[in-house]
Amino acid sequence: MTRTAEVFPPARLLLVHPEPPLVRKALRAGLDVRVLLDEARRAEDYPLPEDRVTRVCGGPETEEVVRRLVGEDRVTHVLDGEGRSLPEPLPGVGAAADELFRRELFPNWRKAVGDRTFATVDEVRKVVGDLGWRAVIHTDLGEVVVWSEDDVDGWVRLHGGRSGPFAVERLASDVEVVVSTLTVDGMHRVVGITERLPKAGVLSYAYPASLAELRTVQVRATVTSMLDLVGHEFGPALTRVAMTGPEPRVLRSRACFSVDRISDLIEVATGFDVQTELFRALAGALVQAPRPRWFAAALVFRLPGSPVDGPGSCVLAEGVSPEVALARLDEERVLPE
Repeated sequence: MTRTAEVFPPARLLLVHPEPPLVRKALRAGLDVRVLLDEARRAEDYPLPEDRVTRVCGGPETEEVVRRLVGEDRVTHVLDGEGRSLPEPLPGVGAAADELFRRELFPNWRKAVGDRTFATVDEVRKVVGDLGWRAVIHTDLGEVVVWSEDDVDGWVRLHGGRSGPFAVERLASDVEVVVSTLTVDGMHRVVGITERLPKAGVLSYAYPASLAELRTVQVRATVTSMLDLVGHEFGPALTRVAMTGPEPRVLRSRACFSVDRISDLIEVATGFDVQTELFRALAGALVQAPRPRWFAAALVFRLPGSPVDGPGSCVLAEGVSPEVALARLDEERVLPE
């Protein structure tokens, strides 16, 4: 007798303010898709019949429609365009639209740092030198991680005209990584570990991260345990982890498909599209962690005055090794005046 795969009924997915490509990926996976669109989006850009498209003005109306579709139309899963899912239980009636979705999974923003010292620009160099040239310098525009004397000299040149004071903290982590996960019905799958490389006012990423096997196992276990602890049941997540001694330490976890184009690095190196694979998993497929066949890196520029967590200008490079990919970033790097 020939065995056949068990057939699962298609999930009923509600996407709130998505871009058209995200909807197409969900439809290709065979999902029953509904969308909520705000007034700025055109319904004709979405490949759905009229009864699957609902227009809302935002605010309380978004909350009301989401609750109605979940309760009356038996919607099983909800995501917004960034990949944020509804919390369990739903927020109380009257919550703002932004409060419907979980942005921060791990709410306590932590840094892998020690004691804090306050210093003027002229004092920063000595303070950081006393800390071994490895520190986090905080300004009103954000934070900069420095790893060497040259990094500090570059920071001083950029900030020499400012009075401060600036907070300086000892950096207690050799390596930071960003762990990409997909979760369906409470089952977490790590699909990528990307190294985070902050240096001299710019931020780089390299995928895959260069971690020993034991460290990789520890990181995976730490992240999936944290997702269990916070009750994350559905959707993508990005989790920053620092190597701060014998055990990895979670610094932050956000529900989203990507930050600083990390998902693009994974796709370049493996062909794995995190959005497509989440929808396939929702349709009943087993998520297979991708195997890197290539290396990719990204360089992110934060312009003065821009939010620390806001989008930045990004340059991507790839190569046969992480060293080649990072070297190509340096070749293409153009710093703003």
